[in-house]
Amino acid sequence: MQWAVLFGITGMIDVMQIIISWTGIGIMVSEAMEAAMPFILLGLLALFRIPIFSNPARLISILGVTIGDSITGGIAPFWFLDVLYLYYSVKKEDSRILAQQAEEDASSDNVRHPLYKDGVRGPDAQATGTPSQPANRNGIRPPNGGLAR
Repeated sequence: MQWAVLFGITGMIDVMQIIISWTGIGIMVSEAMEAAMPFILLGLLALFRIPIFSNPARLISILGVTIGDSITGGIAPFWFLDVLYLYYSVKKEDSRILAQQAEEDASSDNVRHPLYKDGVRGPDAQATGTPSQPANRNGIRPPNGGLAR
């Protein structure tokens, strides 16, 4: 949902800037949008908790699109393409982190092993040792398995 909002806003801004610049009306509006857009984009990325500062290439891409938008005078804004780059960059980083976590989980021995092997019950992994009291007293086992609370 957050990426759809980012794509929608940047696409709308790009189309508005192109229309304003091509028609000649509102060049100042286009310039104002050009100046405000990097901060709007950074604010939205922070609001959606999309990691932008963890990768310097992401900040450079925003700076590059800002400079490109300034050079072309708002005729060729590429904010939508910048969000597309950020999307693929974040997804690539997320998949790398998930693969690393899966590898760590596979290498750790957190798999439950069967208690019975070759017809013999092994030690219980949750057992903390011998009970503090014997289960039978004078040949009689108390109710509830002999465990005292």
